[in-house]
Amino acid sequence: MAESNDHGRFVWHDLLTTDPETAAAFYTSVFGWGTAPYEIPGVTTLTVWTAGDVPVASPGRLENEPWTAAAGLGPHWLTYIGARDVDATVAHAERLGARVLAPALDVPSIGRYAVLADPQGAVFAAFRPAATVPDAPRPGSIEWHELATTDPRAAFAFYSAVFGWVEIGAGDDVVTTLVFGRPNGPPLGVIRRIGRDEHGPAWLGYTTVGDVDRVADDATRGGGRVVAGPMDAPGGGGRIVVCEDPQGARFGALQ
Repeated sequence: MAESNDHGRFVWHDLLTTDPETAAAFYTSVFGWGTAPYEIPGVTTLTVWTAGDVPVASPGRLENEPWTAAAGLGPHWLTYIGARDVDATVAHAERLGARVLAPALDVPSIGRYAVLADPQGAVFAAFRPAATVPDAPRPGSIEWHELATTDPRAAFAFYSAVFGWVEIGAGDDVVTTLVFGRPNGPPLGVIRRIGRDEHGPAWLGYTTVGDVDRVADDATRGGGRVVAGPMDAPGGGGRIVVCEDPQGARFGALQ
């Protein structure tokens, strides 16, 4: 199993969608990701997206995850947060008001994970990978994370208690409530109040790219749509765009 220093890191991302084949082609075009097979011994062979030769995410079929229907979820990206002990993390999260959507499960050669909804309803997975996931930032990886929620301070208190996150600073834009990270580490993302016209509460991951305007154009040409931007990020942290893929899953890009 992975070392405990994965605790509180964003370690993986799955796209759960109604059409994985179309999604694979769409994201390969938009982000320049490659694809590679990944065998789960005795179970199945998955497709994973790669940035260079490093796996960054994988597409999966929505209907293969029964908890998504029970939670009323359509196509979406599922964010996995590292946990040194998945069962203990789930128990702690439940005591703080989270709901378990999919109980802890071992997947051969992958690791152990459980899917939860935080007290405000945002869905995430607690995950102990079978191998340590590289944490060096690299182009094409999903490096920044944003939680849009109904109660940012309560949400931060929950994740801080469960994953040990600390507040690194408050955003200087009225939309951004706070910036969070692990102790003595770089910022991992922001937690902000959800807008009236937004779906959620929900997590949104941002993939690092060289040109967000090109991402917006490629997403539109590929059958997706631009939801916000391209625009300068609050606080001067580069440029961002938020899009939906052809099946309706939202994703971000950060330049």
